[in-house]
Amino acid sequence: MIDPNPTTTTSGTTGSDAGDAARHVADTAKRETASVAAEAKDQVRSFAGRVRDEVRSQASTQQSRAADGLRSTASSFTTMADAPDASGIGPQLARAAGERVERAADWLGTREPGDVVDEVKAFARRRPGVFIAIAVGAGVVVGRLVRALSTQADTPSTGGRP
Repeated sequence: MIDPNPTTTTSGTTGSDAGDAARHVADTAKRETASVAAEAKDQVRSFAGRVRDEVRSQASTQQSRAADGLRSTASSFTTMADAPDASGIGPQLARAAGERVERAADWLGTREPGDVVDEVKAFARRRPGVFIAIAVGAGVVVGRLVRALSTQADTPSTGGRP
């Protein structure tokens, strides 16, 4: 006679086969899940590396631009100090400022961005009051420059008409 319920055979092979198949599916799913997780981890690590490299590149570029800007400012101070009609203490102060700004540009240009950040942090820990004063002063100067530039941009040109 044929048993209408094959999972309950007397030998138990159909039930055992189903259990084995279920374990096999579970093991396969587990391996695939681990594989997908490992691939995702590798992709995230690769992406983070690319982002880190891009940030370093951008920081280095901006640092070079800042050093070039400082060199330009130092050159302007030197030009003011060397003006033929310059006399008194003004040219001396301009020359001293130019030399200091040039040294700052050289310092900035010869360091890696991470080294600059580390040195600024160390300075802030050693001399917090001076660091805050410099930060406030730089903020005031930048604020005034931005305000002056925005005022110039808002002023309509007369196009040569009175």
